[in-house]
Amino acid sequence: MTFAMILLAKLIIAFVMISGFVMNCFSAKAEGEFVRLGYPGWFRHVTGILEAGIGIAIFVPAIERPALILGAVVMLAAVLSLARFREWLHALPAFVVMGLCIAVALSYKLA
Repeated sequence: MTFAMILLAKLIIAFVMISGFVMNCFSAKAEGEFVRLGYPGWFRHVTGILEAGIGIAIFVPAIERPALILGAVVMLAAVLSLARFREWLHALPAFVVMGLCIAVALSYKLA
């Protein structure tokens, strides 16, 4: 992957993660969604804080790969949670972001 493609992918990931933080922590609808999916309402704050951290950490060279892997895990959890209710179209954006996280993480040479 070229530098420009990696940067664009990281910007997309960061945008989605920071947007997830805002929606999960500050949207009244988020608590209901988490409860509907079988999680406690407060778990939306945990998820949102993780997403904010990931959105920032992917631009810190020393921790970008672990942050990308954590981002893929968070998105996998979202995909699996939505798949339980057969909400395939709702899960598609999380699946795409998960793929971006994996692709960027794998694009770096192993240290």
